[in-house]
Amino acid sequence: MELGSLMDSISRKEGVEAQKSRTITKVKDKKDTADKLSTGKFTIKGIFKSKDGKASETQSILQSISQGEKDIQNFDIIKNYLIIYLAEIAIPAFKYQKAQNYIKAMSAFCHQEISNSQLQQHCWSDFMESIKKAKVTK
Repeated sequence: MELGSLMDSISRKEGVEAQKSRTITKVKDKKDTADKLSTGKFTIKGIFKSKDGKASETQSILQSISQGEKDIQNFDIIKNYLIIYLAEIAIPAFKYQKAQNYIKAMSAFCHQEISNSQLQQHCWSDFMESIKKAKVTK
C-alpha cells in the first residue's frame, strides 16, 4: 500500500507535466485565434460576430491566454514542490520505514532460530542422558 502511494505521487508529478503541455498547446491555439481576430482574418468563432463582438471575443481570449500563462508558471512551481517533497521527504521516509521493517523481521527471525537451536540442544542432551541410563545386557 505504501509503495502504491509513493508510485501514485510520482505519477501525479508526471501528470502535472502533462497538464502543463496541454495548457501550452491551448495557449498557443488561443494566441493564434486572437491574432486572427485582431487582424480580421477568417475564423469560425468570428464568422457571425460583429466588430464589437469580435473585440469582446478577442478580449476574452486574451484574458484566457493570460490565465493560461499563469497556470504554466504555477505548474512549474507545483512540479518543483513535488520533486523536492518526493526527493527529501517521501522517498527517504519510505526507505527508512522499509529498512526498519526489515530489521524487525530479521531480529525476530534470529530470536526464533536461537530458540529453536536451544530446544534442539535440550532434545539431544536428553537423548544422550537416556542412552547413558540404558543398560545393555549380553
